[in-house]
Amino acid sequence: MTGKHTKYERKKMRNHRIENDYPKAEVIEESAIPGDGKPPLIDAIDQLAEKYRRIESRRDRAEERLDAVRALHVREASKISVGFHYCAHCDVPFPCPTIQAIDGVPDDDS
Repeated sequence: MTGKHTKYERKKMRNHRIENDYPKAEVIEESAIPGDGKPPLIDAIDQLAEKYRRIESRRDRAEERLDAVRALHVREASKISVGFHYCAHCDVPFPCPTIQAIDGVPDDDS
């Protein structure tokens, strides 16, 4: 077997070439990482995820509060005039100012 390499030797040489031709990724030592031992990018992602969870929670609470307000300010038919509707809570023509504030007042241009 002069001049020829076994399959095992060829594989070993190929792996050696690959290992030496490409730069190795740096291994970050935990002692070099500030804070709780996480790389800065992972720490930033965790912070953003936590901020997103807080924003979602605030949004959900706001939606629940708006639903509670809407449950109070419902449209009720007038017993005196046909075709007129009043707010059951405010006793003013519907939509009452509260519902208008929630929904927004339509523009005159629409």
